[in-house]
Amino acid sequence: MNKLTLMAVMAFASFTVLAQLPSWGMTEQQYRMPNRDAKLADIGKQAVKNKWQLKVTAPKDWHGAIRSGLSQDGALNVMMTVQDSLHSSI
Repeated sequence: MNKLTLMAVMAFASFTVLAQLPSWGMTEQQYRMPNRDAKLADIGKQAVKNKWQLKVTAPKDWHGAIRSGLSQDGALNVMMTVQDSLHSSI
């Protein structure tokens, strides 16, 4: 394979991977909305189905509620890492 072909294959592969890995975000206002649990449950279901590891960055006092929402109170085995943040967003 020449360099140009290899670069084209790598670019296509990285585009395909990026297209398959969504990125979600929630502002503090969205986090406090009544449909938060449904949104988190949907993200958790998609993560389990696609074997994604979620990376959660949020204020420490939100961690338990987020973990509970994503895993549906432990019913789903959602792989996630949780990191503290000073910002009030996920």
